This record gives sequence, C-alpha cells and structure tokens, in this order.
Amino acid sequence: EIIVYPSPKEVAGLQELQQLLNGSYRTNFSFYNDETSIIGVKRYERESFRSIHWKASAKMQELQAKQYEPVKNYSWTICLSLAADRGFGWKDNVEDLISFATYICQYATKHHIPFELFISVLAEGG
Repeated sequence: EIIVYPSPKEVAGLQELQQLLNGSYRTNFSFYNDETSIIGVKRYERESFRSIHWKASAKMQELQAKQYEPVKNYSWTICLSLAADRGFGWKDNVEDLISFATYICQYATKHHIPFELFISVLAEGG
C-alpha cells in the first residue's frame, strides 16, 4: 500500500479544455445510449436480451426492442504512467507527475467536472 500526500503543481492550459459544459448531451450519433431514456420501440435486430420490450412485443406479435436516446458524455480521463520507460523502477520525475495529477483532480473537483483517474505502475511487458 502506498499513501501519498502530494503538493499540487499547476498545469497551464486547463481552462482551455473546459470549453463544453460537462455531463450527458443528446446527439444524433453516438456509440453510447442512455438506457434510462427510452424514445420508442423498433423491430428486434439482435439487441441484448434486456433490450426487448415485452409489452410491445406481445401487442405486435413479434419481438420489439427499446430505442434508447443516443448521448455523449463530456468528462475527463486522467492517465498517469509512473513506470520507467526502460528497465525497472519509477520515472525520474514521479513526484512531479503525481503533483500535476493532483492539481488536475483538484481543478476538476472545484469546477464540477466528472473525471476518472488511472494509474499504471507497470512497464510494458512487466
């Protein structure tokens, strides 16, 4: 277990990343659908079993699937790789990298930006 209490170091240009409002938005095309927002039914075309609209299927006498609202979600994904580029150990500036990540997370929290943080401590092939 590693416990780190880093001092945040400012990252320039974060304000420029925050041009869009955060959250989910309706869109005409998206790989993601809001399964809590059903906009209609359509003929079943091999969707997942849970997408079957059973009442509409009974009424139409053929399988019907729920149509969900396509959405885009604006949030931040922060990826932090701490492993050395070659060999074993940590990068030389590991403390700076953690401090920069701390600042980004604090900025996102302060501005109500949804975010997720991934930290990798293994080198490629390790």
